[in-house]
Amino acid sequence: MDRHMPGLDGVEATKLLRQAGFRRPIMAFTAGDQQETDALLAAGCDGVLNKPIDQSRLETILARYLGSAGREVQEPSEDREIAALVARFLEGLAQRKQLMAGALAGRQADALRTEAHQIKGTAGAMGYPAMTRQAGILEALLKDDGDPDWDRVRSELAALDAMIDRARGATATSPLVSENSNNRNMP
Repeated sequence: MDRHMPGLDGVEATKLLRQAGFRRPIMAFTAGDQQETDALLAAGCDGVLNKPIDQSRLETILARYLGSAGREVQEPSEDREIAALVARFLEGLAQRKQLMAGALAGRQADALRTEAHQIKGTAGAMGYPAMTRQAGILEALLKDDGDPDWDRVRSELAALDAMIDRARGATATSPLVSENSNNRNMP
């Protein structure tokens, strides 16, 4: 569960899941402070990982909650659900790309930073770690006090746009997004 998601944040989403009777573990991801961590835990998350995610800590937590279940073969229905989530993420990137282009044209650093943050927080979970890193670079450029280096912002956004285009193009030729792992580890 990510703390900052469009439409419904992680705290509210977790509360709704718990109210609906969902009892499986919920792990939250946040780049926020202790106050955000406390809010996620209070909402019903079983744990919180800070971004950037430490791979060994993530594996330890997954082993604790999944145990031997983590080694079981996924059911075809789970594969379809995951593929549907990835497809939805990729479809949403077209609109994010347009929003970022408009924000760049208008030199709206806050709007561009928000979109980059959303991509950074979601792309890795969808299997696109390079896109997460690139969105993080763009977000960091826009966090500086004062006027950002708009030429560098433009350059880093172009690199992110290229990754988005490759990822979206790969899904057009692949029947199952989840099977198209070669395009997820883009340079």
